[in-house]
Amino acid sequence: MTKQNNTTTKYIKTNNMNNEFIPYEQNLEIRNLGFDEPCIGFYNIDLDVIPIDSEPYTTKSKDGAILYQQAFRWFREKHGSFLFSDYGKFPHITIIQNLMFEYANMTYEEAELACLKKLIEVVKTK
Repeated sequence: MTKQNNTTTKYIKTNNMNNEFIPYEQNLEIRNLGFDEPCIGFYNIDLDVIPIDSEPYTTKSKDGAILYQQAFRWFREKHGSFLFSDYGKFPHITIIQNLMFEYANMTYEEAELACLKKLIEVVKTK
């Protein structure tokens, strides 16, 4: 690991940047649904996100760490036609709002993960 990578990895951990990436379990599930876009990091053996700090700065491997925004965009672009009919133009926002309303003690981050799990479930049963 290079000094730059150590510094970047420390930054990701110290600044809680791991929260920008979906959990490994959901990462695998979305990949099984067909996600194959480039990612800016990957999971190491401890399931920590490691940034890619060399050309081409992305990976399409199964270990590529997917950002929440990438996952939501992918669901909207690839599965939007049937998600829109149930949840509107921005299905992830509608689901997050519904979850936070239904479970008043749920944080935004908890609702975001619950939404991701719901989108995976909906697409799997489609």
